[in-house]
Amino acid sequence: MWLKFLKDCTGPIAYMIEAAAIVSAIINHWDDLRSLDLQHCLDVRFEYYQNVD
Repeated sequence: MWLKFLKDCTGPIAYMIEAAAIVSAIINHWDDLRSLDLQHCLDVRFEYYQNVD
């Protein structure tokens, strides 16, 4: 179960969101960082629930 969940954290969209979050942290845009983190968490959660058998 955990491996399926962690597998959903990989992929081009997840990597792009993570890269944008890192850039936002580097340039001190904390509001953008929070919204990107929320977007990534929701994306992973929806992906997990779509693939659960």
